[in-house]
Order: sequence, then structure tokens, then C-alpha cells
Amino acid sequence: MKNHKLVQQIDAVLASHATWHQEMVIEIKHARKDVTREQLTQNGRRCFFRHWLEGDTIDDTTRKTEPYSVVSWLHGECHKLMDEIVTLVRDGRKPEAIALLDGHCNGLHGTLERALMAWREQVTARKTVPLYAS
Repeated sequence: MKNHKLVQQIDAVLASHATWHQEMVIEIKHARKDVTREQLTQNGRRCFFRHWLEGDTIDDTTRKTEPYSVVSWLHGECHKLMDEIVTLVRDGRKPEAIALLDGHCNGLHGTLERALMAWREQVTARKTVPLYAS
């Protein structure tokens, strides 16, 4: 995969995931108790990030790299956490859901963004950058 193309894709994913995260925060804070994961995520159609990770624009060589593995894992963890938050809302535990959203979810989202930016820097500088810089 050409480096400039991967950088453009990472930039698009960074923007898209930030938008998705903000939309989820707003929708969950205003959600009714009967909200479903499918309603919030439109069965995953809202997540450009997932489509990018699983689609055909990333070649097999790139998929075997540490940055891809780390970013893919972190992205999955974000969705697992969002599922947990939706379950809390549905169980009538919205204050706990919002606390988790404002705390751990924001932290995980930030970690994912930093990992994406480190991957981007590795691609542009062609050098290894720590993916978990604090």
C-alpha cells in the first residue's frame, strides 16, 4: 500500500471516528430506556472505521503489522464498551452509563486516537513510534 494513500485513510478514519464518538455521546445522553444497539449504530453502518479495517483498501501486508493489530483491537474494545453502555441505559442505569461514557470510554477513545496518530507518524516518517505513549 502506498504510504500517502494510507496516511489519507488514517486521517479520514480519525475524523470519522471522532464524529461517531460524539454522535454516540449525544444519542446515549438523550436515549430512552428502550434504545437498542442497532438503533444507535444502524447495525454498524455508521462506523466507517470498521468498514475501513475490514474492507479491501488495506492490503494483507499492512494487516500483518503491529499498528494495524493494535488499532484493530482498540477499535473492537471501543465497540464492546459502547455495547456495555447501551446495556446500562436499557437496564435503567443511565447515570452509570453516562459515567462510563464520560470516563473509561473517553479514555479508550483517546488511546485509539493516539495509536492512529502514532501509526500515521510511522508511515510518514518510516520509523517506529510507540503506539501506547502516555
